[in-house]
Amino acid sequence: MQPVIIDLAAIRESDTTAPEHWNPMPGSLEAIARLNRADRRVLVTGTPVMDGDAAPDLGRLTRLHNRLNQAANNAGGQIDAVLFCPHGPDTNCPCRPPRPGLLLDIALRQQLRLEDVPYITLDHGPALEAGRSAGVRCLVLGAGNTDAGEPGFSSLDAAVQYLLDETDNAD
Repeated sequence: MQPVIIDLAAIRESDTTAPEHWNPMPGSLEAIARLNRADRRVLVTGTPVMDGDAAPDLGRLTRLHNRLNQAANNAGGQIDAVLFCPHGPDTNCPCRPPRPGLLLDIALRQQLRLEDVPYITLDHGPALEAGRSAGVRCLVLGAGNTDAGEPGFSSLDAAVQYLLDETDNAD
């Protein structure tokens, strides 16, 4: 099963990590289910600590991940792993975006060639920088960066359709 890495920001509607305020973007959970039906593993990454926070509240983070997993299951999908940097912004951790360590660690643990792995993220911010540095194949939600050759999509569903069409055309 080929993996797809999705940044949590591409799934959620709000910037909060509070589980009670977290809502998926319309169509995002259904897009995850479509990936699963196409025999794709879904790995979600995210940085749960906002600048200024000392460290994540692991209880709050667990509730958020549980809510995300349950919502995906309710939509007929499955998230194979939720991976994140547990350190605060002041630690200079190599796995905290914009550094690529989290994506590099995923590649090592999953034995992946990152240049073959699609990474869906927003068209701005530290997660995109991390993706570029790690050498993943970035698909961006927003206008995209035509200078870097990264395709842009209006939604996670549109990016997933692009990936599925690409697979169909390769057969």
